[in-house]
Amino acid sequence: MTYAQPKILVALLAIASVCTTALIVMTSFARNGPATDSHLFQQGLALPEFLLTERNGQPFGSEQLRGKVWIVNFIFTRCPGICPALMQQMAGLQTELAKHPQWSHIRLVSISVDPGHDTPPRLQQYAQRYQADREHWLFLTGGRDEIWTLCEQGFKQTVAENKQNSTIPILHTSNFLLVDRHLHIRGAYNGLEAEQRAALKQDLQRVLDCSASARALKGTDG
Repeated sequence: MTYAQPKILVALLAIASVCTTALIVMTSFARNGPATDSHLFQQGLALPEFLLTERNGQPFGSEQLRGKVWIVNFIFTRCPGICPALMQQMAGLQTELAKHPQWSHIRLVSISVDPGHDTPPRLQQYAQRYQADREHWLFLTGGRDEIWTLCEQGFKQTVAENKQNSTIPILHTSNFLLVDRHLHIRGAYNGLEAEQRAALKQDLQRVLDCSASARALKGTDG
């Protein structure tokens, strides 16, 4: 073992301690807040690999998001209910986070739960409505079964048909979910509640700090 290696080991332990502390803080919020299925995030729920289609028509999925810290929500373009409010809040996050020094490591992701209607061209128009940054705010569609399975079994979020209401044919979660660079969910936050959005931003910073520390250590010359 070289002299540099013990220092690297100490640094690794320090980062692990900081990240574990941050996770405990986020877990405490998730456990006490009204986020759906919050107990699932205590250890960081691992997402399955997935491949969908971005609004530009190109394949896009977990492989492109690996290494980024991202916030995801579920929407559909003909939704007259909570979606416009959720999208306004996501647009506000984009405006705020675009000024963040680690903006290059952050992604926003909106996934349609109505992919039969929400083709890439429709998502393109929808994204333009909210002035979505093409690189940082992704809009994904794909097969309905695949997306609903990802929503329910991957993200552990609610999505269901609403056959009694033709105006709002699909019911879905209002949560924003925070995902780390290893594709682990670190928290769920009701996007319609200011207190929970504030908690999301605090937890986002903690995850970014852990990611930045890990990148710095990886670049250590040793």
